[in-house]
Amino acid sequence: MDEQIIHATGVELGYDLGQQRVAIMLEVQRGPESYPSSVRAIGEVFDARTDIVAELAAGRYVVLHHPSPDNAENLRSQARRAAALLRERHGVVAHIGIGESCSGVAALADSCADAKAALQLTGQGTGVELREISQLRVRQLLDSTSNLARARFTRSQLARLSGENDFPVLRETLLAWCECGFNLVTTAKRLSIHRNTVIYRLDKVSRLTARDVRRPAVAIALYLACLISD
Repeated sequence: MDEQIIHATGVELGYDLGQQRVAIMLEVQRGPESYPSSVRAIGEVFDARTDIVAELAAGRYVVLHHPSPDNAENLRSQARRAAALLRERHGVVAHIGIGESCSGVAALADSCADAKAALQLTGQGTGVELREISQLRVRQLLDSTSNLARARFTRSQLARLSGENDFPVLRETLLAWCECGFNLVTTAKRLSIHRNTVIYRLDKVSRLTARDVRRPAVAIALYLACLISD
């Protein structure tokens, strides 16, 4: 639809879609049931006059929330309260995806798509999961490539590692190594192991791949392959 028409319709209903908003998506993880009262329950938490709450499909709800400036933690807290209210009233677990803050109709559509992607890009357990697309941009980029391209890239990087009995441990170490800025002490602390154990694992990766994993370019390629293999 034409963006101006949607904007004008919003104005008629009392919503300025040019205001800063962020899309928050809640997806119920049990069955396709629709709970008409869920929109009201979510609206009890996101109750600002500028917020918009709607059911997109059975068990999937979206909030277009006008956030407080520099108060991302309050946004997360509200989203978790909404999920808790759904669990209390319907006995269902709702996972949460959060898009980027933006303004304008087209950007809001992108924020909704990002919130949905945040839900789809991570494993979902039995408890409430909250995922922000700002923390998942690399995964989103990898997911946009074809299955064939991802498979070929993963094989090229991990072929000599994936057959090892301790591959899950090596993979976890590679992820921590990159996400901790290639710092031995920080990596060891994150994994709750001695730094010498980190050194041993990195040396093993370097030996098996015939590449120096302490070089950022090598480590990042392995890191991306590990993300894909997840």
